[in-house]
Amino acid sequence: MTTHRSFGRIVATGAAFMTAATVLAACGGGSHSANSGKSGNSGKEYTDTIHIGVFPSFSALAVSSDEAKKEFAKEGLKVQFVTVATPADAAPQLVGGKLQFALMDMTTPILAASQNTNFTLVAPVTKGTPVEKDGWGTANIWVKAGSPIKNLKELTGKTIGVPAINSQIQLDIRTAVDAAGGDSSKIKWVETGRTGVDQVKSGAVDATTTAEPSGTAMANDPKLRRLAGYASAGGNLAFEFTATKQFADANPDVVKKFEAAVLADNKAIDAAPLSAKVAAAQLLMPTAPKALLQKARYSSFQETPISAANVNAAIERMKKYGMLESGKAPKAADLLPGSK
Repeated sequence: MTTHRSFGRIVATGAAFMTAATVLAACGGGSHSANSGKSGNSGKEYTDTIHIGVFPSFSALAVSSDEAKKEFAKEGLKVQFVTVATPADAAPQLVGGKLQFALMDMTTPILAASQNTNFTLVAPVTKGTPVEKDGWGTANIWVKAGSPIKNLKELTGKTIGVPAINSQIQLDIRTAVDAAGGDSSKIKWVETGRTGVDQVKSGAVDATTTAEPSGTAMANDPKLRRLAGYASAGGNLAFEFTATKQFADANPDVVKKFEAAVLADNKAIDAAPLSAKVAAAQLLMPTAPKALLQKARYSSFQETPISAANVNAAIERMKKYGMLESGKAPKAADLLPGSK
C-alpha cells in the first residue's frame, strides 16, 4: 500500500538522519539557540551573523574544518554553526528565522514544498558515493551473524528496520534492492528510531542500515554481518544546504556568497588527504575515537552548483516510491535560487 508522509510527520521522526555521534563540535563560535532578530527571514537584506544548522554527520565535514571558516570570511560572511539533531529539527528554525541556512537531505525540502512550505536549495553537499572495491559503502546494510540472507536481492520479502518510514534512507534501500534485481515493494518496513542494530541482533528485524562512521565501528561486532554497501540517493545529490525562499529572495547576494564558500569547501575536502578529513571529523564528532575516524569511509562532495537535474532526480525517485504525489510535486526550478 502506498503511503504519503506529511511534512509534520518528518519533523516528528527526524531520527532518520542520526548517526552514532551525538555531539557536534561547533565551528566558528559554538552552538546558538536564538537569532539576534535583526532581519531573519524578513524582506530586508541580511547583514547580521549567519546561523547555519548542521547535525553530526560526515555530510557536514566540508564546512567543519578550520580552513572552511576562511572561505566564509573570504566571501565577507560572518557565520556561526548551530547544532541541530536532524534536518527536520532545523526546518522550523529556518521558517522562524533562527537559522538562515541548514544542512538537509534532499527529500525534506521537496516534501515541504509539496505542502506549501517553500524552501530554496542553495548549495550542494554530499552525493551518493560509489561502493568501494571491497564492497563497503558510506552507507551499509547489516544482518544478523548467521543470517541466510546472502545479498541485496534476497532482502525481497524480508523485514528491514529503518529510523523512519518513508524517509530518504528507506528510498535508498529500496533503490539498492531494486537495482540488485530484487523487489523492494515486498519488503516489510519497521520504524526503529536509533535502535535498528539492536533489533537486528535480537531478531526483531532481518536487516538495518548505518551511515559512517557507525558502520566502521561495528565492523568487528560478532553478532552482525555486513551484507552490502550502497550509494545514497541512488548516486545523485544526497544532502544540501537549504534556506527559506523568502530569505533567499530577499538576500540573493548572501546566497551567492554562501554557495561560493560551500563549493570551495567541497572542492577542498574532496582533495584533502585522509589526515585532514580525520582532523575535520574530530571537530565535527569530538567523542569519536581517532582510530575509528582513520578507518571510516568518507563521502564525496558535489563541486558544482545544484542543478535542476539533481532536484528532478530526487523528485522522480520520491514519486516512484510513493513518497510524493505526482499532482503535488514541485517544479525543480521553483526550488532553486532566483525562482519567481
